[in-house]
Amino acid sequence: MRTRGIALWQLLGGFLILGANVAGIVQSPDRPLGYEYLVSSLAVAALAISSGTLLWQRKPRGIGLSIVSQVLQLAWVSLPTIIFGSTLGPTFGPRITSSGISVSFGFYGRGGLVLLPSGAGSRFPLDITVNILACVALVALHRGYERQRVEASTAQPAA
Repeated sequence: MRTRGIALWQLLGGFLILGANVAGIVQSPDRPLGYEYLVSSLAVAALAISSGTLLWQRKPRGIGLSIVSQVLQLAWVSLPTIIFGSTLGPTFGPRITSSGISVSFGFYGRGGLVLLPSGAGSRFPLDITVNILACVALVALHRGYERQRVEASTAQPAA
């Protein structure tokens, strides 16, 4: 199975998100981004770590959970009152900001949901980044799923 690299990035990204949350709480215990960010970010980290672990162990549920994890990584979206998305390791793809369109290349451990209240004085910058590497991972995971399905159907005795 060629999905071990995906599992490794999911594990690393999940642990990076956990580390960033711990560092953020230590540095700023008043949680300026709110509880929804903390809870959703920890949920993304838990999904990444569990899916990466199951995928590494070649467990059948690993592919399904990894597909969910990769779908969350398709785009990082920052609009004036909301941020949503996930990036678990390397990213490459087009990036749209208020100043133009460029190519984004980086390595991140981030994920979650941030909502600003309607009367908030500050706004998030426009930043939409599409992660082409997540698309490549989804193709590899789909192939792994199909291979797993074929193996399961041939392993069962004929009726």
